[in-house]
This record gives sequence, C-alpha cells and structure tokens, in this order.
Amino acid sequence: SVTVLLEDDIDVSRGDLIVPTKDAPATTQDVEATVCHVADAPLTVGHRVLLKHGTRTVKGIVKDIPSRLTLDDLSLHPHPGQLVANDIGRVKIRTAEPLPADSYADSRRTGSFILIDPSDGTTLTAGMVGESFASPEPVKGTADEDGWDF
Repeated sequence: SVTVLLEDDIDVSRGDLIVPTKDAPATTQDVEATVCHVADAPLTVGHRVLLKHGTRTVKGIVKDIPSRLTLDDLSLHPHPGQLVANDIGRVKIRTAEPLPADSYADSRRTGSFILIDPSDGTTLTAGMVGESFASPEPVKGTADEDGWDF
C-alpha cells in the first residue's frame, strides 16, 4: 500500500488522478463511446448503469444509442433503439460525476470502462471512449425518486 502526503488539504479519494496542473486532463460528464454489449438483457436509452472507469465507479444513464455496427456488411445502422448481446455500437452516457475520460486512442487506461447493472452487478458492456464533451463545471439536475441526480 502507498501513502501520499499532500502539502494542501485536498479531498483525494480512490480513483482520483494526481498529475501536474499543466497536464491535468479535461473532465466530463458526457461520454461518447464504442461499446461491445456482452449481457443477455438489452441496453436501451434511459438505462441506468454504473460506469467503472479505472478504480472509480459512478452512476450513469444511457442518453442515446446513435448507431449499431451491422456485422454482416460492416455498415452502421442508425438509432437502433437498443443493443443486444454481442452487438457493437456507439452510446452516449451522462455520468453523475465528472470523469477524466480520454479518447481510447490516446490512453487505454483513461479511455476504457465497463458498464455494470446496478441491480445485480452484471457486466453489461465494455467500452472505449471516442469523443468526450468537456464540461468545465459539473452538471447537476433534479434527483429522481431513486436519488439519481444528473
């Protein structure tokens, strides 16, 4: 185990990155990614998920599924509505907390994640971040009846 002593009183927890200020990654709550859906249950727009990014796990919601790759001819099927087992597609996810998500092409470590079903812990998808939309301030909405606030 490692103990890090900081000069200033800064709230640091598991999953946080410690980097020089000039190298600090952009953080975002809106992630667009290519995913491979591995669960038997389909992934749909509005699906509540846990997004595990490195050692950090945050709540998220699938905001859109812009396309699915048709494996027969490698064409893109726009707005399929859902992804089923073994589908490869693009998704847009909003997270409850900002994440330092880089493009997978730039960093495998900060550009990959898995989506987990919060009700039973089942792995739903493995994802590679494509584009993220940097948001300088955390986006907060009104919490729903289950306390999902973003």
